Amino acid sequence: QACFVIMRVAQLLVSVIGIIYLDVGDSFLVRGRRQPIDGAVDKANVAFARINSGQFAEKENGDQPKVKGILVGVIPNEDQALNALALRGFTTSSVSDTDDDDAIEVFYTWNAASGMLKLVSSPAMDPSVLSPPQWIPLVHDQENVLIRNGWSFLDVDESEALSAFDIDAANKEGSFQPKWGEQEKDRVWRISSMGFSLAPMSREQVLRESESLLDDISKAVLLEGETDPPGRKQTQNGYQIQGSVHELEGGIFCCAIGNLPLFTTGDLSPTTASSGWLSFSRPICQEHVLYISPDQASLDRRIEVVCAKTKCHLGHYFGPSEGYCINASCLNLVTSHKGMAPVVSWVSFERSWDPNVPSCNILRECAQCQTRKQSIILGGGCFWHVELAIRRLPGVIGTRVGYAGGSVANPTYEQVCGGDTGHAETVWVDFDPDVLSPRVLVDCFLALHDPTKVRSHGKHAERTGQYRSCIFVLDNHTTLQGTVNEALESCRSHLGKALATEFRTGFYPDQFWEAEIRHQRHNERSSYKNVDVHTLSLRKWLEIFGSRTNSTFGSAQTIELDEA
Repeated sequence: QACFVIMRVAQLLVSVIGIIYLDVGDSFLVRGRRQPIDGAVDKANVAFARINSGQFAEKENGDQPKVKGILVGVIPNEDQALNALALRGFTTSSVSDTDDDDAIEVFYTWNAASGMLKLVSSPAMDPSVLSPPQWIPLVHDQENVLIRNGWSFLDVDESEALSAFDIDAANKEGSFQPKWGEQEKDRVWRISSMGFSLAPMSREQVLRESESLLDDISKAVLLEGETDPPGRKQTQNGYQIQGSVHELEGGIFCCAIGNLPLFTTGDLSPTTASSGWLSFSRPICQEHVLYISPDQASLDRRIEVVCAKTKCHLGHYFGPSEGYCINASCLNLVTSHKGMAPVVSWVSFERSWDPNVPSCNILRECAQCQTRKQSIILGGGCFWHVELAIRRLPGVIGTRVGYAGGSVANPTYEQVCGGDTGHAETVWVDFDPDVLSPRVLVDCFLALHDPTKVRSHGKHAERTGQYRSCIFVLDNHTTLQGTVNEALESCRSHLGKALATEFRTGFYPDQFWEAEIRHQRHNERSSYKNVDVHTLSLRKWLEIFGSRTNSTFGSAQTIELDEA
């Protein structure tokens, strides 16, 4: 009796806490609910009605066969358990007496978490002949009390417990449909704190990329909200995730549509090895995933996880302790080869990178390995302001300010200001041509200043002034020559006048002299005029920095730019 009292007190405590684990099969996890979900009571009542009927065995002649319920394991209150078996229609009940060869033997054990008897084994027979209940409450009508308190234990077929995270019930309901694809008018420029574009993909873009997916499972998961078969841990691009997660090569899991990086191999949970799906502790960036909570009336209480860029289905989120359960078929594993969306804002990327976080190091290594880099040297006034403007363009990897175009080796700022070195204040620009095309970069540069401005002497003097307009293409980037020529000719045609921009090709890196450290990213470091350094869309960039003014070549009426 004391054990029974303790058991009842424990059950009440569990109902207050609101979480219960049932040992269903080897690994099925069940969570209790403080409030019953719509439909759960009806389903559970059907199952319990079957338990209470006692009609679980029948002979061919219609007589009831002799069914013996045998208790195994530790039973806190054996008499109560035997009585519970007898109430459910067992003709005889015994703890260990197995001498009766005519009886059909069915074995039960006590489940401490639920306070119920659980079926351990029974003969493999036609269900119409033998169909014993999976669960038997020790107290008559106890199940109704539990249900009224918001607890549900059985599926209709009694194969497993019914819970908020019941895979069978969720898949049968099939209520979640990812709402991927955005209308063109709803698409906005947005960059995550890690520097990746989150501009929503249109419906046409999503469908076009889905055509290249290798199998129908990936399409069903991403576009229709379905789930991978248990144990199918193969990514869309063919990587099979098996064994210990520590043995995997470092890489990035990207959405198979849109290629937005979502998780790293360093974020894989050790439980992935024993789970039927991929388990992650955290995403690369919280902004890269969106969470869709279930409708209030939905039987499926799981939180859906979708890609922030495409809105395609990925998997589910089960809270901080259990993390993310993600379908492998909706991901591509990217290591050193192409396949990850490019970094759009390296300014944001560098600022968010934490060398002490392994996933950040994996992401940085993959990003650097996949990024194409081209370089060009631009000059169009004070290099403080030119550098700041150029760094706010999407696709710019890095910048350095320095001196170029003159004849004096390793000059100082004071020497350049003296006007005798022939050097211009310039910015060395490294950029990713997959994000920022060379033509767009040069067009933006020509819009940043007045390329027709020229003086016979002073800071804007042609070929000698430190603020003169100039473009220097490095010797190993000969393909840029034609691009720059086209951009210059287009600008000249647009303005209807000759340009003063000095253009040199075959430039060598050692002809660029890096300026003193106090000049590098000067406006960012000194918070010049409360400067904003976030990467801009091209349209916004032109609104802010497209300050080119019309002028007359060589005229005294040339408008001076504010150099302050």
